[in-house]
Amino acid sequence: MTRGETLYGVLGVPADASPADIRAAYKEALLALHPDKQAPGTSATEADAFLRLHSAWQVLKDAELRAAYDMQLLEAGHEKGLFISAEVDLDDMEGHVGKDERLSFSHPCRCGQAFVCAESDLSETADSLLVQCQGCSLIMRVLYTVDGSADQRGPVQSASLRPETDVS
Repeated sequence: MTRGETLYGVLGVPADASPADIRAAYKEALLALHPDKQAPGTSATEADAFLRLHSAWQVLKDAELRAAYDMQLLEAGHEKGLFISAEVDLDDMEGHVGKDERLSFSHPCRCGQAFVCAESDLSETADSLLVQCQGCSLIMRVLYTVDGSADQRGPVQSASLRPETDVS
């Protein structure tokens, strides 16, 4: 891979592509790049493109390897300044109190899953938190304010926050 290129870029799919989309993109590129389909005297660049394609497929076809790769991208993005897909105020997230009495917040993602964070993830010394979707690689920034006169629930100031009791 070239510097800055992701496995998703090699296949020409977005990071939140479905497994079916990844497979289709791989098959299409495979037909174009496979060494058996190349003319004699194929350049090293074309051969390298096939190897990059195969390497990308080996990681992205496996759910566990893909999740680990997505986490590596997330960690690398923290160092470089990553793409934030959305910014949401904590007030706009749904509050939940679990059976263990812990408070968590969720916001739906376009993939059908959700961005979820716990109250314990919120820092008294910060005003935002990056949260990755539980179902894809999208990242959302949660904005919140800290109140110096915190109540029993913690330091988060959120005027409209009314946590709902988890009924499950």
